[in-house]
Amino acid sequence: MNHVGSKSIFYIDSQNRLNEADTSSNFTVRVDMPPMNKYNRICVLQASIPKSYYLISDGRNMMTLNEPGTVGLVGGSITSDFGSVSSNGGSSKTITFKNGNYSKSSFMNAVYDLFRKASSLNVNASHRYTYNISYPLGVFSTNGKFTINVPNLITAPPQLIFTAPTILCRPFCFTMGSTNTFSSLGSITSSNVINLQAKDTIFIKSGVVSCSNLSVLQEIYSTAIPDFSFITFNQNNIEMNSKELMTNSNNFTFTITDEDNNILDLNGQNIVFSICCYEQNDNLHKLTI
Repeated sequence: MNHVGSKSIFYIDSQNRLNEADTSSNFTVRVDMPPMNKYNRICVLQASIPKSYYLISDGRNMMTLNEPGTVGLVGGSITSDFGSVSSNGGSSKTITFKNGNYSKSSFMNAVYDLFRKASSLNVNASHRYTYNISYPLGVFSTNGKFTINVPNLITAPPQLIFTAPTILCRPFCFTMGSTNTFSSLGSITSSNVINLQAKDTIFIKSGVVSCSNLSVLQEIYSTAIPDFSFITFNQNNIEMNSKELMTNSNNFTFTITDEDNNILDLNGQNIVFSICCYEQNDNLHKLTI
């Protein structure tokens, strides 16, 4: 039985945002709600989202390489094609990866280059380590993890430190906020399987929704979608996936986030989707998801 009563369908395009400070992933648009409407449900019908966001982006692209027993150049820094490194004058170096998406090979090249450059900032030449990174390519099986080696280790084992909000722990396959120490032989293997997918899940959120404190209007899965293409979504059950509509205002604000509630940077591309606002018939108990 169809319990959808009177309804309106609105086409949302983030390039039609009202405020100059808005972005394509955090914006307010005007919808022409009919006067005296009794709409109490809202649902996303279709969506086209550019997969133009990056795996590694500003503000979440830094980590610390700590090499106990070493002393780095005060104010020392180096820039490379893969990012930059800087020394604080002690044993730790801040490594900043260049924004973008990475394959296994390009990420391994970045680690190889940046770690060696970081260690080259040590004052003592014998403490300038030559890091190597490998990934198993077994004929029959692989554990899906990176291994990093320091063949010429002299001092105490190095440490990889991933402090929030960095997401570098993800491609490195370690846990957010963790400190990971090499073995005494100068080797470390990822604790988790690698994940070079930029985002697994995207959320369209809005304050007009009363489903939870996260205001999730619709979740959309992006797995297996190629980078720099479009993620498409088509609703298969309007009533089951609708949410309670809490306003009859003509201004709706939408936010596009990842699974960690970080607003996505769509790098200048716009999102387009359609929503249906409708009145649920009185003979149906309200469905709150």
